[in-house]
Amino acid sequence: MQNAFRGLLDQLIPHLRNHVRYISIGNEVDVYFQNADASELDDYRIFFANAAQYLRQQLPGVQVGITITGGGWLSGDPRWPQLAADSDVMIATYYPLQSNFHVQPPQRPAQDFPNLLDLAGNKPLVLQEVGYPSSALTGSSEAMQAEFIHQAFAAWRNSNHRIPFLNLFLLHDFDSDLVDSLASYYGSSDPAFRAYLDSLGFRHRNNTDKPAWPAVLEAARASGLR
Repeated sequence: MQNAFRGLLDQLIPHLRNHVRYISIGNEVDVYFQNADASELDDYRIFFANAAQYLRQQLPGVQVGITITGGGWLSGDPRWPQLAADSDVMIATYYPLQSNFHVQPPQRPAQDFPNLLDLAGNKPLVLQEVGYPSSALTGSSEAMQAEFIHQAFAAWRNSNHRIPFLNLFLLHDFDSDLVDSLASYYGSSDPAFRAYLDSLGFRHRNNTDKPAWPAVLEAARASGLR
């Protein structure tokens, strides 16, 4: 597996050189490994170390990490910091949800971003995805989604430049067929989960704005981005 992965990297590296700053070896791995035994985690740790070493040799200056959900990082489970101990950067996806896929208050970034930075220590924190649904079935609303945008940007501005990358997700709501496909892929028939997937966009799928899109533009201006 390690050799096969190096073969894949060999095909990608010429296209990545001088264009990529961060590489994640595994996406939201805490979800996959939640019920894994220690031997599986040890195997993955070895796989990651091998891949990271090769990437550092081939792409000097690129920082390598493992993507773990924000909830995983903040859960207090020691397995995830241990798994990513040899990474150059802490990478997280951030959707502040409860276990039933209902939203947490839109003000959560003010608390969660500093806590994530504490966990990052002296490493940069890369927020690979930052999103918030707008569906009432998740306990949210379009106004709450817009407020979340303002709160996320404010928490980012207050991070003392320790969050070099924050990717907002998603511009438009997914197509309904794609939402159905994703719900099937994840094996969930929970209406709240489907509503979460169905309402992450800052604009409706008919190309009209939700309040979140003007909030993105306003927050970007306030942050000196446009």
